[in-house]
Amino acid sequence: MSELQKIADEVTIIDHGRLVLNSTMQDILSKSSKYLLLDTNQNPVAEKVLLQNGYEVFTDKHLLKIKRPQNSSINEMLKVLWTQNILIKNISETQGDLEDSLLDVLKKSPQESLEV
Repeated sequence: MSELQKIADEVTIIDHGRLVLNSTMQDILSKSSKYLLLDTNQNPVAEKVLLQNGYEVFTDKHLLKIKRPQNSSINEMLKVLWTQNILIKNISETQGDLEDSLLDVLKKSPQESLEV
C-alpha cells in the first residue's frame, strides 16, 4: 500500500459491487486517523491500562500506537497512565497511512461511505 500511496493521484474503492469511495489520494490521507506513538517505562502495563480505559492500542515495534480519540485530549490519556505510576519516556503524533484510511472507510456503514 505504501507504494500505491506514493504514485496514485486518485483512488476508487468498490466493495461487493458497491462504490464506496471515489476521491483523491490527498483527500483520503487528510481524513485518516491520527495516532500517538508512546514509549513508557512499562509498555505492557500501559497497554493493558489503556485498553481497559477504552483506547485502541497496538504494538508498533517497541512503541505503543494509540488511535487518538477525536473527542478526547491527550491530557486525559496521560492522566490515566500517571495514576498508575507509568512514566512517559517519549510521545509523538503520526498520521495514519493509506491502509488505515481504507480500513476506516470499509468499516463504515453504506450510509456513511465517502463519495467525493
